[in-house]
Amino acid sequence: MNVYEQTEEYKKLKYQTYEGARNMGKTYASIGLIIVFIVFIILMYISFKMILNPHTKSIKGNVIKSMCSYQDSMNKSYICDIEIEYQVNDIKYVYKNSEYQSLKELKIGDIIVLHYDPSLPQKSTIFKPRTIFGYIIALIAVLMLILTLIFVCHIFTYDGLAYVSGISKVFLTH
Repeated sequence: MNVYEQTEEYKKLKYQTYEGARNMGKTYASIGLIIVFIVFIILMYISFKMILNPHTKSIKGNVIKSMCSYQDSMNKSYICDIEIEYQVNDIKYVYKNSEYQSLKELKIGDIIVLHYDPSLPQKSTIFKPRTIFGYIIALIAVLMLILTLIFVCHIFTYDGLAYVSGISKVFLTH
């Protein structure tokens, strides 16, 4: 064998190694994109559930039972066992909460704002719907998907980057 044949054989082997690593990098990028897309779908579902919270109507209710105990002198808060009466479509309902935390002692006759589902007015809550967390989760999901798409586009556009990501996967797993 002469030097030229060895060099051609070496070049062929080097190209096959490069091509295999490049293809592996593209494969891992594709799998990563699929995983991120599944996580994106799950996060968007959760965020829409939070944004489209069924507790959309608010109503004022009267405290009809209140037994409060001083909880913490540092936070100056109370734990109250309360019942609040409210009326929807001329039907009276009672909201009960035995562990409501308040900054002031609630008394019978106090007015409290409740949030309820119009289709199920008997299901109410004293807590405001937290739609802001739904928007934050949606923003995180969209940013995650965009950044992943940018990375995958770079992997498929630049063979050198695909090669490096394929080689790094080989070296990090062996």
